[in-house]
Amino acid sequence: MIVIIRQDYLKKGDNMYAIVVKNDLVSKRIAQKLRERIDIDDSEKPKIIFSIGGDGTILRAIHRFSDVLEEATIFGIHTGHLGFFMDFNEESLDEMIDSVINNTYKTNDFNIAEATLTTKNKTFTYFALNEFQIIEVDRVIVLDVYIDNLLFETFRGTGLCFSTPGGSTGMNRSLGGAIVDPELRSIQVTELASINSNAYRTIGSPLMLGTNRVLHLKPEAPVDIDFCYDHLTMNIRGMIEFRCALSDKTVKIAYNGNKPFFERVKRAFL
Repeated sequence: MIVIIRQDYLKKGDNMYAIVVKNDLVSKRIAQKLRERIDIDDSEKPKIIFSIGGDGTILRAIHRFSDVLEEATIFGIHTGHLGFFMDFNEESLDEMIDSVINNTYKTNDFNIAEATLTTKNKTFTYFALNEFQIIEVDRVIVLDVYIDNLLFETFRGTGLCFSTPGGSTGMNRSLGGAIVDPELRSIQVTELASINSNAYRTIGSPLMLGTNRVLHLKPEAPVDIDFCYDHLTMNIRGMIEFRCALSDKTVKIAYNGNKPFFERVKRAFL
């Protein structure tokens, strides 16, 4: 495949740029071509972020530049497998660069989910473009599930996943959740290995919560969990409370208009 690199050049100062690259030969080659056309200064507060790789690379970029997300635009250049957030590739590299140079690009705004997780000692705040997961692999976790302060159920099982529409094609789908149009503002809850019997009962199906709903979890006692947000995982000791809702904050991802969401869904799964 040959990509012609034209001679017009976007210099530092017109915008501030950063680049996040997957560690493979194809992604590195495209990154080099991009640097030949755009003077990328690897700013810590970029206005434009180039993410070259797959959706995991975009997640890396989002969490790396979390302080400037609302001011920045991400251009995803796809070299991986699925690439739901990646709308450009090596063939469309010139077109993408032209849109940056001429400031003619368009963006999709993806709402993120925000969560607060409280332990016996501290409260932490997290955000996710795709999903949060609360998991206990060593024993059954018992969580009282509240929706808008109403006790909805007591969950017993391995854990719960909370996904945004943009992330609904990931772990959520693997757990039997629905693929959700990103234009719908919602949080989807899916179960990991719930216990359902004559003694214990959960809803047993994916649950969609509207934009203003707040999900609130309380364990029966402080519990140690594995907490996942997007591609990141950590062990939390002594969780006593978890709250999750869809945020008004968004991530701006550029697109070229040629690959609508459901075309990508069809390509990936059908």
